[in-house]
Order: sequence, then structure tokens, then C-alpha cells
Amino acid sequence: MYFIFNLHIYSENNGKLVERITEEEVKNVVWNCDNSKSPGPDSFNFGFIKFCWEEIKKDVIRAVNNFEECGRWTREKNASFISLIPKVDNPQLLNDFRPISLVGCLYKIVAKILSLRMKMVLHKVIDVRQSTFLAGRDLMDSVLVANVVLEEVKRRKSSCIFVKVDYEKAYDSVDWDFIYYMLQRLGFCSKWIGWIRACLESSSISVLVNGSPTQEFKPRRGLRQGDPLEPFLFLIVAEGLAGMERKAVEKEMFQSLTVEDKQVKVNMLQYTDNTFFFCKVNPHNAFVIKVMLNCFELASGLNVNYMKSHIGGVGCNQHLIQSCATILNCKVKKTPFNYLGMPIGASHKRRCLWEGVVESVRKRLGRSLWRATYV
Repeated sequence: MYFIFNLHIYSENNGKLVERITEEEVKNVVWNCDNSKSPGPDSFNFGFIKFCWEEIKKDVIRAVNNFEECGRWTREKNASFISLIPKVDNPQLLNDFRPISLVGCLYKIVAKILSLRMKMVLHKVIDVRQSTFLAGRDLMDSVLVANVVLEEVKRRKSSCIFVKVDYEKAYDSVDWDFIYYMLQRLGFCSKWIGWIRACLESSSISVLVNGSPTQEFKPRRGLRQGDPLEPFLFLIVAEGLAGMERKAVEKEMFQSLTVEDKQVKVNMLQYTDNTFFFCKVNPHNAFVIKVMLNCFELASGLNVNYMKSHIGGVGCNQHLIQSCATILNCKVKKTPFNYLGMPIGASHKRRCLWEGVVESVRKRLGRSLWRATYV
């Protein structure tokens, strides 16, 4: 299995990551949290902590410093409730709900501090093709690159293959050992890895059913959606696939798509668990993508949902696309299509192309308090 990492966290960065947590740092995190945020099993919200700050701040800071010195949590401090949030208007099945973890305030304070520290250094080690949660990167980066690439291919009357990968319950299936492996390979120090290990392995969960918690259980894999560390740890997991793809390009096993006169290589885009491949028209490239995804699946625990993954092409024979789809065991997608909620592969001057986006925005506004207040 190939992984290649071009950048590492250096000693000065590790020093900043594990330095003593100060009272000012704790207070800034507390005051940046929403007062009415849904409380965890401890039943306290941040409005209470802010109101009683002068009376309880010593106890809060003592608990935070105890974690950084001992590197572990007691069971009650890292317990959480799972609230099932409907993803559709009339949910009927379990898959129609999104599980959100409600964690206690004390854990959330520490997790937010760790996530803010991690955010300061992650951009140095995460591939530039990953466009989320990092300074200077934005959702629109991936959308714009995808559009420019396909328009350039059409303008030059050239050809390319694109593959959109879908993961099945991505956050729930991440293997913790792979997270520790990636942290180590990226150069994070043992103390920091120990803190992350403590946050993951000390967690316990109860599911809220009609407002009442079920019997508590301990997870053995996955990331809790609602945990402040969750998005940044998932970026580290996704970097494993980016490292594998870089190695495949370096070994000339994967043929990147080249655009513009400077022959800029474009082969992969990532937005958290959304992965998009570009390559030259060659069934061998589809085979390499399948091998990389299978290896990444075995290492990370992420299960690729090939039935919801898609392959398509521009300027190439449909029989060839179908043969590549057979290799990947996925469906064929034609342009234009939606990527990250935005239309890709068609002229943006056409009004009808944006009707779906406008309708989606209208629905969201219709459900929000903003509409009731200001419209």
C-alpha cells in the first residue's frame, strides 16, 4: 500500500500544539460558543457557564489542566447523547435521520481548544486539493476547478474521464488506528496523539428516543458528528487517499489530466468526504482508481458506495465509459450534473441551469426563522 507525505509538522509546531492551556484560551472558547447550544448528559449549556463564570472558572480550568497533564477523560466527562435529526420532511426509515452527538460542555471546551490549535497547522500538511475547514480554502474552490477543467476540455475538443466517489456512512466507519497512523506519519508528536486517543477512546454514547436516552454503549470506531474535533480528524483520514494518489502519479501508474498551455496537472479534488477524480481516457486509469479506493477502504475503514458513485466523460466514446463503469462497478453520469450542490459541465449563462439551486435556497429560507422575521 502506497502513501506519500510531502510535508510534516515540525517541532516548533508540535510545541505550540501541546503548550499549556491558559485561562484566556478557555474563556475565549466559552464566549465563542452559543449560549443555547443543546446540552449533553451534564444538562449544562454555555449560557450557564458564562453567567456563573467567576464562581466556576477555577474548577473549569482545573479540569482542563488535569486532562492535559494526565491525557485521559473519566467516563462521565466524555459521555454524549445522539439526537436523530430528520434529513427529509417525512422520515420513515432510520436512514432518513442524521445522528448528531450532544457532548458535555467540559469536553467541548477542550475539544474546541484542540481543534483550533490543529487548524493552525493542518494547512501545512493537508493537500491543496482539499478545500474545506482550512484557512484560505473554500467550498467554491472545488466547484470552480471542476467547471474550468471541463470547459477547457470542451474548448480544446479534447477528452477526459471524471469519477465522483461516494462513501457509505463515512464518519461512522473511520478506523481509529488509521487516524493514529496518519497523525504519526504527518509528524504530530506522541503527546498530541495521546490527547486525540483519549478523546476518541473514552467516549460513551446513548441514543435519545422520544427524549429519553437508551442504554449507554462505547463506540469502537467512527467520529461523532457534533464533536469539534470531527471535521479536522476526517481531513487527516482523507489525506491518506490523497497521499496514495500522489504516489500513483509519481510512479506513472495514473495519468493525470493536463489543462491550459502550461500543462497544469489536474487529477483529484476533495471536499471532506466528497472525492472527484480527473484522468485521461484510458481503462487502466479506472482500474488504478478502483485499486486505490479498495486499498484506502481496507486501511481507513471508509466504505465506498459504488452504487452511488458515478463515472462520466467528455469527448469520449460511450462504450469506453461503460467499460470503465464496469471496472468500477458504478453508474454512468452525463454532463451537466450537480457537484456540491452546484451545476457542473454546462454554460452558466443558461437560466434553466440555476433553477434547482434557486429552488433549494427557497426551501431552506422557508424553513428558517430568518424568513419569518424579515420577509
